[in-house]
Amino acid sequence: MNRPSDTQADGLAEYLDPDERILWQGRPSPRFRLVFRNPLEAVFALLFFGFSVLLVFSAAQAGGPLWIIALFFLAISFYELFGTHLSDAWRRRHTGYALTSRRALIATKRSGRDRLASYPITATTEIELIDGSPGSILFARGRLLRKTWRGRKADAVGFDLIEDAREVFALMRKVQTEGAA
Repeated sequence: MNRPSDTQADGLAEYLDPDERILWQGRPSPRFRLVFRNPLEAVFALLFFGFSVLLVFSAAQAGGPLWIIALFFLAISFYELFGTHLSDAWRRRHTGYALTSRRALIATKRSGRDRLASYPITATTEIELIDGSPGSILFARGRLLRKTWRGRKADAVGFDLIEDAREVFALMRKVQTEGAA
């Protein structure tokens, strides 16, 4: 378990309340993971990529400038199959987590801009452990909605893909029961 040292806590010290302390700090696994939200997404991405590869070969054999348009479809299908997952790995590489005696903090760096999100951990906060190695802990719903076939859905927010998820989950439960003690 990553207990914060004085040097680790220095970056967040200015954001903490006077009686608040850091209990844990960590980072998500930055590894590339080819994980789809549902099986249909994976099937669609593979079919679209296969169709695009066939389109490129057919257009190249036919001659003329049609192969340029086919390359456009190939690029889009490649992004659908791999690019989103590469983007997720990049995002995780630039994300840090902290659990304090009152709240969960998620720090991200995108396009050279630092962002710190704070989520209070109270007795009524719903906390979900997704066990595994690495595991995840979900504790809030995002404000950004994404479209699904059932309508709009808010993404879950939490400490994603951390090595010591069970220990952090236990710490969060302790924060819930003890409050800001």
